Amino acid sequence: MANMKLKETVSSFLKRENAESQPFLLALSGGADSASLFHILLNLGKKFHVAHVDHGWRESSAQEAKQIQEQCEDAEIPFHLLTLKPSEIEGNLEDGCRRARLAFFSHLCEIHGLKAVMTGHHGGDQAETVLKRVLEGASFSALCAMREQSLHQSLLVWRPLLSTNKEKIYKYLESNGLSFIVDPSNDNPTYLRARMRKNIFPYLQNEFSKNISSNLCYIAEQSRNLDFYLEEKLSHYLEHRVKGPFGVLMNFSGHHPFEIEWLLRKWMYQENETLTRTQMQNAVHLLHNHDANKQIPLSNGTLYIDRAYLFYSSYNFLRTSSEEVFLEDGQKIGNWTCSLSKVEQDENLGWKEVWKGTCACSLGEGDYYLKYPSINEMRSSSELLSKWWSKQKVPAFMRQVVPVLMKEGKVVQEFLSGRHLSEIKSDRYLTLTCFLDSQANC
Repeated sequence: MANMKLKETVSSFLKRENAESQPFLLALSGGADSASLFHILLNLGKKFHVAHVDHGWRESSAQEAKQIQEQCEDAEIPFHLLTLKPSEIEGNLEDGCRRARLAFFSHLCEIHGLKAVMTGHHGGDQAETVLKRVLEGASFSALCAMREQSLHQSLLVWRPLLSTNKEKIYKYLESNGLSFIVDPSNDNPTYLRARMRKNIFPYLQNEFSKNISSNLCYIAEQSRNLDFYLEEKLSHYLEHRVKGPFGVLMNFSGHHPFEIEWLLRKWMYQENETLTRTQMQNAVHLLHNHDANKQIPLSNGTLYIDRAYLFYSSYNFLRTSSEEVFLEDGQKIGNWTCSLSKVEQDENLGWKEVWKGTCACSLGEGDYYLKYPSINEMRSSSELLSKWWSKQKVPAFMRQVVPVLMKEGKVVQEFLSGRHLSEIKSDRYLTLTCFLDSQANC
């Protein structure tokens, strides 16, 4: 019975993943979980490669790698080996080895055209991961822990045994007379997983007199269902993000704080950014309260928050240039290019248009020039341009990103407020377009 159930679990998973034609990679440590998968895949007649990582944590690991290689050669299964040297891994050893494994699997899948990597993670592993994340204060979405199918950058990861408990795996191996490698490091209290497996879980099981692993896996399932629901209800809002040469912006007005956090977490994951709990709480609070002129620096860029609008950019918006240029067709100032035309066109004013990288206005007769505004630039004889922008609720960080139009020493048009500063009888039209490279600011 154990034979059929475990085999059917893997077979059904592969059918769902359309793994009938393209080969895939099996991460084979030689332990009970991956050993059972190796035997099942051979019985199902699947096309797959094997990857083994010798972590070098114990003296017997090299011999074990050789045994696994011979096992694969006997079954005519392509074998790939990565040997690590713990002394060369910087930082946390477990995390460093994990990153090395994933990079190895990703490389193999890419060069051999393998669809995914299959691992032997089972229900017990899932329970341990959920408990660890609960105690670390992870978000609700993160409590889904591992999924049967997930994407790590470009690497597709399969976990067909994730809903299977360890006892069923042992029964399968025993009924088929199969041996497996016992890794002593699994009982080494130096490692957190070993302490959880040998001490924490038995203690909780005894104290609560309940199936702790099963309940934790249920939490993961509920978390996954919640995430699927939020994906269905909220993800379309991310399509409303506005992309331009400066970065990406989104209006969070009208969203509940819980929705803001989910959307922001999803967005920042796409940007390869990770917010700390404090940063996330701060961002959600500022957006929900419609606070203005706030910044949260991240690893690769900065979050600018202004009245429920969130801007993500990796550019430095502070400008100190006093550059002035005479206005003519094709003229450049910073990364803005001028286009002059006598063909009537729609005016394109306001900071939202500037964010997209274009703005336009009508021109009267006379000579004009462009310059970047100074802090004390006057809009009129009685009002600073900065005060005018504050009244018009122009995000503060954008105020020096686009030049202003000057005539006879006076500002006759700025492009951020969306308002005309004076009535102009039009006979020409000016368009400014921003072409921003990876190194320069506008």
